[in-house]
Amino acid sequence: WNHVSHHSLSDGDTAKGGGKKSAAQEGSEEQGLDPATILKLKSERPEGWEMPVPCMSIMTWSCATMRIRDQRLFDAIAEIVSARLDALKSFELSNLLWAYAKVALVPRNLFESARQRIATRAPNEFKGQCL
Repeated sequence: WNHVSHHSLSDGDTAKGGGKKSAAQEGSEEQGLDPATILKLKSERPEGWEMPVPCMSIMTWSCATMRIRDQRLFDAIAEIVSARLDALKSFELSNLLWAYAKVALVPRNLFESARQRIATRAPNEFKGQCL
């Protein structure tokens, strides 16, 4: 998934800098799939590799830190992660929500799931600085 961080999918253009596409980008385009679709498909497969939810939190945080606002990618991650917030530690949830706020995307299902998760947390489960 390294190529996702170097590629903005908003217009289908390659990232600034050389314009050359990586082999992974070429392969996914040949199949008619963008990285967000591949991420969604791989997370829905009952067998085989699945990107762990904490890694999706890291990916969104990394993209937001680098000011990469790829709505298709962020929407795909929000759809997957919304039902799996229990897999995140408090700082991972905080970083995930920060990333969406940083890129000005507010998927209703993700933030509603996060609201419910935070409201039903166990005593002392989340430290104050993580909320």
